[in-house]
Amino acid sequence: MDIKKYRDELFTSSICKSYALLIEETYRKKIENSKSIDDLKRLYEFVKAITPSFYVEIDPTREPNEASRLITDQIIICEEFFKKQFITDTVPLLNNSNNVIDQVVDETRRYLAEIIEKRGEIDKNQPITYENTIKSHDLRSYCPISSRKVKEICNKRHIQCRIIEIHPGFKESAALYNGSGFHRFNIITINSKEYIVDCSYRQFFNQRDNCFERVGVLGLSGCRAGFFMLQDKTRQEVATQILKNGYIELTPTTLKSYLDGFTMSYRNGTYYEKTKDFSFQTKYTAIDYGNFLRGQDNQINHEGIDSLGFQKKFSKM
Repeated sequence: MDIKKYRDELFTSSICKSYALLIEETYRKKIENSKSIDDLKRLYEFVKAITPSFYVEIDPTREPNEASRLITDQIIICEEFFKKQFITDTVPLLNNSNNVIDQVVDETRRYLAEIIEKRGEIDKNQPITYENTIKSHDLRSYCPISSRKVKEICNKRHIQCRIIEIHPGFKESAALYNGSGFHRFNIITINSKEYIVDCSYRQFFNQRDNCFERVGVLGLSGCRAGFFMLQDKTRQEVATQILKNGYIELTPTTLKSYLDGFTMSYRNGTYYEKTKDFSFQTKYTAIDYGNFLRGQDNQINHEGIDSLGFQKKFSKM
């Protein structure tokens, strides 16, 4: 038995349990009462400050050790208090329209509302209506259902439609988030024009994981795409249109803007520590993204796997 390693593990476990208890009894209670995003940001900064005291080099092919996981579990609980808050106006446009794409989106949203109600994921303080249901739910993890429904509706209407699946780093085999973190949307073609259709896009604009201070916390993923979409005027315009209408015409500019948000969301603290680049921009073009989507290239080839996915190394950012 390696006595030193055994003692190190005992020490790490003990100090992590103490910090987890401190977070539960102090930060968690305060955040639950205040619902203040500033208090959540202070929690992230606190955890990054204490990390050197318990940090042990982690095998990059494994999850963070069980002891440090106690701390990240407490963070996730605190983030849940913000699950009904959004960082921008994400209320979808609900109206009767003769526009074919509007009809596809409206039918998809009504279907999603039915699923939400059947699962009991509704705001019980509001009357159960389609409008209240679709406006109050963040649609997290609904992209597979949404994209399939769009495809089904398009098939019935004889509209050309594809389901597009993107994985963190644009490379499925990298499994940056242990196989999770993928997103699906649709590209449909009407009258020789292509459109990005994403009826579950608002899931990326929930306040609970859109604080940039989250980036660099050991064991966590970074910031979601919503934060980065709001850091640039063009991206913000693209995001606003998709959030309200459910779609936007596909052009080189809209494709780049839409995918840039995801690209930056895959970056962890190691990226910023290494590059010192806080411009919240990417060098990728629409042509690059076309290669990414076709599997001919990926983000990992350009930025390195250590800079993407879960924060698995101590970062000084």
